[in-house]
Amino acid sequence: GVTPMANTQRSNLYYGIVTTPTWQEGGSKRGKDASGEAVFEPRTPHRGNAARALFYIAVMYRNNNSTGGRIEIPDGVETLLRKWNTDDPVDDIERKRNQVITNIQNNRNPFVDYPQLVDRIDNF
Repeated sequence: GVTPMANTQRSNLYYGIVTTPTWQEGGSKRGKDASGEAVFEPRTPHRGNAARALFYIAVMYRNNNSTGGRIEIPDGVETLLRKWNTDDPVDDIERKRNQVITNIQNNRNPFVDYPQLVDRIDNF
């Protein structure tokens, strides 16, 4: 799983590819991307999981102003997340995690069950 330190380091940064790290642990990195923006890069085996989780949040909270505003994914980040969704396919651990969450919260992330749904949405 993700260490508490990695969650703390990510904070509210967008995901991206870190070219100049200021922190790294277990393959995850925080730092600047090629354009100089501060971003967080999850370790390789977790990238698809992170993408699918963010797609779920974007769809579920798109028009929910009670959460403090709309959840939207910038175009450049969305392109990267779509790549991660393909490059890191759903595995048994992610399926089991989705089932555990369903048992507790009574809702599922459909992007784990059907990752091809990402291709049916043209703009998150």
